[in-house]
Amino acid sequence: KPLRAGNGANLQVWADYIQAHNDRDFEKIAAMNAPEFKGVAPTGEVITGSEAHAAFLQDWIAAGNTQWQVWWVIANNGENEEGVTEEWLATGNVVTTTGPDGLESKAYETIDVLLEGGKIRLLNVASQAMPQ
Repeated sequence: KPLRAGNGANLQVWADYIQAHNDRDFEKIAAMNAPEFKGVAPTGEVITGSEAHAAFLQDWIAAGNTQWQVWWVIANNGENEEGVTEEWLATGNVVTTTGPDGLESKAYETIDVLLEGGKIRLLNVASQAMPQ
């Protein structure tokens, strides 16, 4: 099915969402998630609901003082199998973690983001380590 340019305002939704992650503002993240939120981590782990999402993020942050940086975002629209137009973002992000030894590691993540009513409905994350 054809892919079309999406709503440019959705780019700010992603920027605000990532800023909330860096600010550790789990209430704002939950407020930006759609009621049927689901995230699929690079490992295949499925996180369902904002409460589970907050717990997942808190564990990740505690383990490595995680920081996110948006590299690029593309807003696009496409029809699903039922013919309903969906709003998506394709994103590239750099994730930096700091180990207990103080050494930083970086990963490049591409995240497909489904928006519903201006809120994050689905995150589908792929990740690869960046060379040091």
